[in-house]
Amino acid sequence: MEGVLYRLTDGLSDITTTISKKTTAAFLERTRLRPDRVITVYNGVDIEKFQFSENARQQWRVGNGVANSDTVLVAIGRLSPEKDFPNLLHALKLLEGKVPEDHRLVLFIAGTGSDQVRQHLDELVEGLYLQSKVIFLGVHHDIPALLSAADVFALSSSWEGFGLVVAEAMACERVVVATDCGGVREVVGEAGFLCPPRNAEALALSLQTALALSPQARLALGQQARSRVAEQYSLDSAAEKWLDLYRAL
Repeated sequence: MEGVLYRLTDGLSDITTTISKKTTAAFLERTRLRPDRVITVYNGVDIEKFQFSENARQQWRVGNGVANSDTVLVAIGRLSPEKDFPNLLHALKLLEGKVPEDHRLVLFIAGTGSDQVRQHLDELVEGLYLQSKVIFLGVHHDIPALLSAADVFALSSSWEGFGLVVAEAMACERVVVATDCGGVREVVGEAGFLCPPRNAEALALSLQTALALSPQARLALGQQARSRVAEQYSLDSAAEKWLDLYRAL
């Protein structure tokens, strides 16, 4: 029915846009519209706002009881089924014994959701004996500082349209480990680690690989990630794409 409605109303618009090539392909398959009627315009990231700050990193870690020797994983998103945080929690459990014991590994999750989902996640944390390793931050207003405090950013979603938070983490020069869903592959490219969704073992392996990077390799990959976002997914590049579209109409 949805596809029929889109076809019926297609003539009311000049063009339809989506936020990733993967989303465009899925939309065309669902609606059977002509390919020239749908184009991809990526979301833009404010790379002036989202950039690494050593000062913010130190202040955030001190304020949240994180030592310099601690390894911090950060995940950001709604506490909803499509974000698949249980996948990340199971992966974290699988990392036990596979990272240096002298470096405490802690996962901070920023985001809110329904009481039901939060209760399920709390019960899973308790059932996996991860109480000392997982901290739910709820609503967090300084995301650039949180990302700067991270050593690795993790996305465990079963589906994403674009993966804006991934691009924001990359703009902050973070090493990204993400599930290969929706448009995330388009964002990450070769500047991060991808693994299949809904697969805790694969996610744990990718996290282990990322955590094993030397400081120099982690720095280089983070710089590569920021350069990719600045070149392809900045607000300026998104605005130029929209201007090109309006000029062509």
